Amino acid sequence: MSRRLLFMVVVAVVLSGLSGLAAAAGPLPSGERIIGGHGSSGGTVVEPVYDDMTGQIRYVSTPRGTPNPVKSNPRATAPFYLPVFPVGSTIGVTLNCQDVPIENCPDHGPAVAAAAQAIMPSVYGVGVIGHDHLMAGPGSHGDFNVAWVPTLVLFTNSAAANTHITTLAQINAMLKSGDVITIPLDGTNGTPNLTFHCSVVSAPVYAHGTRFLRPDHRLRRIRGGPSPKLGPPDSSDARPATEMGVCGRFCVDRQARVVSPVAAELGCGLHHRLEEAAMAVGLRIKFEGGTQEQYEATSSRLRADQNPPEGLIFHSAGPIEGGWGLIEFWDSREAFDRFVESRLGPAAHELGDRTFTVPPDIKEFPVHNIIKP
Repeated sequence: MSRRLLFMVVVAVVLSGLSGLAAAAGPLPSGERIIGGHGSSGGTVVEPVYDDMTGQIRYVSTPRGTPNPVKSNPRATAPFYLPVFPVGSTIGVTLNCQDVPIENCPDHGPAVAAAAQAIMPSVYGVGVIGHDHLMAGPGSHGDFNVAWVPTLVLFTNSAAANTHITTLAQINAMLKSGDVITIPLDGTNGTPNLTFHCSVVSAPVYAHGTRFLRPDHRLRRIRGGPSPKLGPPDSSDARPATEMGVCGRFCVDRQARVVSPVAAELGCGLHHRLEEAAMAVGLRIKFEGGTQEQYEATSSRLRADQNPPEGLIFHSAGPIEGGWGLIEFWDSREAFDRFVESRLGPAAHELGDRTFTVPPDIKEFPVHNIIKP
């Protein structure tokens, strides 16, 4: 082999290894693209992602028409993170999937937006501008030959949403600080199982794809209103999905997109099944010197098993070193405080020394996840 030919082979190998990365100085890629296929089936969808180990742009390809969810061993899965950004976020960058001004990821963008608005309306009720994708494939010493679990990354406050998340380290740090929650769409906790397969492809593959923009991306319909129409939204339609309700056949966001029945089901289902995990608080309560007899006396007076207090999600009790302990989950700390004031306090006053006589040591902690079989 001549030196010139050897040099060309080496260059080709190097370029092929780097082709999955976007040039740092170029504009950030956005939107899905179709490779091959005809009409609404066949071919593959190619979209940009961030390598969550390095923060670099890569591209992945997902075949159309494959089973959803894919059959996989839960041990052979890995998270495919979807950080969602609300209207008003100041990150100032183009996202992997933009919901505005045009939906450029139509096969999942509306569903992700609807879910975020339903689960965390305090942050996303004003609307969603889009989301990013984060994963770690084998090229960055990440996961190899696994099924991917779409995992929503939702900000818990508007200030945190001004942070552009591109790495797993950022996600972990914001989980620890309570600035985000993660919700895997893997069939647990009442969520749909949306596990899928995808593979890393090169940047030229994405560049040669056809933009995936459905012709009805400006179509809108208000539940119970007139027939669908085309055109920009007017002020009467500019209301968040949470205000109009996402539990009908269609729901409308501030950009007046049509949200498909699948999106509405995803948003409503996650709202009803996971809102406890998104808003709940946990309480670790310790009564120094407390006994089972005192606990039983209090429980008999309260009859919480027959008349559960409003806002109580979970209650457990048992002996601990030096006394008696409780672990409880509540919708909010305010719900617990109302219970203490309206029921527990008066009951304790009537019971006297038959109940706990020492003020409890209460530690509050945020609830990240609740599993109900």
